[in-house]
Amino acid sequence: MLPGRRSRPAHPQPPGSVWFTELQGNRIGRVAPGGAISEYALPDPASKPHGPAVATDGNVWVAESGSDRIARITPLGVITEFPLSHGSGPAHVVQGADGNIWITESGRHRIGRMSLSGEVLDEFPIPTRQSNLNGIAATPDGGIWFAEPDANKIGRVSANGDFREFAIPTMRSSTAHLIGMPDGSVWFAENGASKIGHLTPAGRFTERPLPSRGGGSSTVAADRTGAIWVTEPRAARVVRVSPAGDVAEFPIPGSDPVGIVVGPDDTVWVAEDDGNQIARLLPPAV
Repeated sequence: MLPGRRSRPAHPQPPGSVWFTELQGNRIGRVAPGGAISEYALPDPASKPHGPAVATDGNVWVAESGSDRIARITPLGVITEFPLSHGSGPAHVVQGADGNIWITESGRHRIGRMSLSGEVLDEFPIPTRQSNLNGIAATPDGGIWFAEPDANKIGRVSANGDFREFAIPTMRSSTAHLIGMPDGSVWFAENGASKIGHLTPAGRFTERPLPSRGGGSSTVAADRTGAIWVTEPRAARVVRVSPAGDVAEFPIPGSDPVGIVVGPDDTVWVAEDDGNQIARLLPPAV
């Protein structure tokens, strides 16, 4: 393993903080529950970070698609970069049930696995090449799920490298983001169809149109009640679908919301591409 590169330490992480990446700014950001934002510059100015994924040890992992590296940032703000193979084009990362970091390598059409110390353990070639690997999610049963937007598929790989691929019923769904659920299923966003979808480990799909039919759906998140949150960038809205199927919409004018995450206290945080801001939806608003 090649040695990682490190940056200087910063301030400790406040409890309940949420992390985000700045694609154009080559930084990793952190927003505290009260709204204060801290930013940490990555050593490589061409990193183009995506993610992030918070591991069980408190460290945060980020894919650097522009520099073929994976970055790790500690709660104290120390950044270490670990190189991947040239041209790997890492898109997203997630911690699997095995404790390791799993990576979609879009440039090499592979799913990578890295230890928490930064050692590349495996790289599994996916069955469908040129599928433009993107989002990745983990489920408690050990499954690693990934989005293949150009192939209109969702794939699953086991810890020993066995693959299954599932064709999304809606053509040209442009699915690039998904999240794992406790029951082993995944929810995913269909940006090209303005839908959200659900896929079980057995391969059963359920799709649901969103209220703003032309609003798109770029990213999804889940809260502790099992409700699904989804961003509609072209409609400048965030949608919540309850476990019972009730739908609520929350407008964020002029925002182009592209990322969403639910914090430990069920506060919903939204990244605004147009506004260059982070929006917050407090739990009472639900």
